[in-house]
Amino acid sequence: MFFLRTLPFFFLGVAGVSAQTPPSHLPDVEPGYFNASASILINAPIEKVWQILLDFPAYPEWNPFARQQVIYDKWFLKPLEDQTAREGLNMIITSQIPPLEGPVNADTPNNLLNTRYSGENITHVNTPEPYQVAWKFHPSPDFALSAERWSALSVFEGQTFYESREVFGGLLAPAVEVTQADGLRKGFLAQAKALKDRAEGLP
Repeated sequence: MFFLRTLPFFFLGVAGVSAQTPPSHLPDVEPGYFNASASILINAPIEKVWQILLDFPAYPEWNPFARQQVIYDKWFLKPLEDQTAREGLNMIITSQIPPLEGPVNADTPNNLLNTRYSGENITHVNTPEPYQVAWKFHPSPDFALSAERWSALSVFEGQTFYESREVFGGLLAPAVEVTQADGLRKGFLAQAKALKDRAEGLP
């Protein structure tokens, strides 16, 4: 069985840093049918970037792609009072595919035609370095549609290297690729850039 070790990441270059490609800290996974990914160097401490990445209630303030990530009970009926990301918890993501034009804030209206909802299950929250978090599309059976997103943070030449990748598989993956792959990839790029701006802009 083949596993996905390296992917053609959309790496957003930063002026004045080494041309060397940072090593990936994403796990090896099965290749699936298609993927969306992005990575970027952020001039901020890794702990600060990690806090922003997992602060789901603040996503509307800065994220043009994942406009909301809300942790729910196991039946996806009621949001939990504690929105701390932990393994095994469910969440509903409200996305804009393609993403909104940035920068955005909590008052930026969504484009209803581009609004998508997905139920997810948080599968991994790993610290310390490499910091990793992952969630998987739920409750669709994998043979129909599988989608798991991993994000990782590591230190590279004094900066934080953010990388994120979602791999899609299953019988419905070709239809998702035709209808949404371009918007998904733009969304990953937009979120990476917005995360950088957020981390470097906050005191």
